[in-house]
Amino acid sequence: MIDDLVFRVPPQAAEAATNLDAMLDEANTYCGAGTHLLTLATPPDLVRFRKWYLGEFVGQLAGRPPIAWADHRS
Repeated sequence: MIDDLVFRVPPQAAEAATNLDAMLDEANTYCGAGTHLLTLATPPDLVRFRKWYLGEFVGQLAGRPPIAWADHRS
């Protein structure tokens, strides 16, 4: 049996999630360039998971129904 995970967040969390996703994309691009850091770029499957996870905050705060990771289409 799988239980739902419930977060209680203010509506402003949608903007914060969107900003966090953009910052992580920027950091990933910087890391992927390989010029100044030894940190590797995030693998594509983990980027898809992050985008789904943060997108669920944005979508549900906008009134859309939740989408399970298993049902998510990138």
